[in-house]
Amino acid sequence: MRGSVTAAGVSAQVPPPPYSQASQTQQTNAHIPELIPIANLRVMCHASPSTSQQNPQAQQIPQPLIHQAQSNPLFISSPACGLHTAASSSSAVGNDADDTLIWIEPDGDGFWPHKPAIEGIAACIKTKFEEGKPSWKKFSTATRDMWFEEFQKKFRWPPRHNAAVRENFEKRGAGRLAQMLQKVRKDGRKPSWMGDSAWADLNKYWQSQEFKQKSD
Repeated sequence: MRGSVTAAGVSAQVPPPPYSQASQTQQTNAHIPELIPIANLRVMCHASPSTSQQNPQAQQIPQPLIHQAQSNPLFISSPACGLHTAASSSSAVGNDADDTLIWIEPDGDGFWPHKPAIEGIAACIKTKFEEGKPSWKKFSTATRDMWFEEFQKKFRWPPRHNAAVRENFEKRGAGRLAQMLQKVRKDGRKPSWMGDSAWADLNKYWQSQEFKQKSD
């Protein structure tokens, strides 16, 4: 008899398997696109083809997810991923009419992505270097403010990060300037971005006893 089990002459009807809640949830979730956290998006963005085979998270982002990220304010736009949210004057710091601006966010005492931000700081310093100061803190506040204004012409970020971005700009700017001046001193010639008076003042400082004592 179909649907029954006979043992020792006793026939018992076998009830159909219950429709489990888990099965119902799986069927429902099958129609819901999966959200990928920002941290995983970073892994996926920077993954190479060989990395993708080893790491299941490191794979190309599906096109539907890209559209979802563009319409979801919880996602941070990243040039590495090719995701660019439509920023308004209230949602980002920077010139919103310029799509060439790079999205950044504070990451510890630095920035993510790191390399474009550090290179951008160096470019800002080179826009005007007229003071022959040997370190970042010895430059006037007006000069550092002017460099930060140049920084805002290259990058954009959510307004909630304003204070952290400026603080990290100061920290990373100090380190990047020290590297630049060290290279100039070792090369022994004035770079094109440095003013004549600044070059003369720095050479005078590098030959001073104060600098020699610090270097020893």
